[in-house]
Amino acid sequence: MNKILLLGLVIGIVNLVLGLLVGYFFMMAPPVTAGYANSKIIRALLMTGFYLYPFIVGWILAWVWGNTKGLFKGSWAKRGVNFGWVVWLVGSVPGMYITYVTMPLAPWTGISGLVGGLVTSIAAGLVLARINNRIDYERLFTLG
Repeated sequence: MNKILLLGLVIGIVNLVLGLLVGYFFMMAPPVTAGYANSKIIRALLMTGFYLYPFIVGWILAWVWGNTKGLFKGSWAKRGVNFGWVVWLVGSVPGMYITYVTMPLAPWTGISGLVGGLVTSIAAGLVLARINNRIDYERLFTLG
């Protein structure tokens, strides 16, 4: 359990930073900025939960990786990218689809979510695969 908490924290930090960078890039597009400025859709106070999201996802992905890492073959990079790709297909694509069809958002807002999800999912996969490949996974996260 300790290794899941630590890995989730690492993934959360990496994905928070990458998510902010991708978001900053897309906020240069006026339709995306307008979509996020719509107070009927985006509730500012509740948006603080945005900063917890990468950590929650990180802990879940650390657990999923621990149970599925044997399914991914090849170099550590290939395993990480493939894991990230699967996570993106299962998580981001359906989520952005339902967000786009149920909310009055510009297409670029949905695209920004898809791109951000792809970047962060692959980054999480690479972090997990690299740690698993380079370091004694059990020893790294054993306390005491």
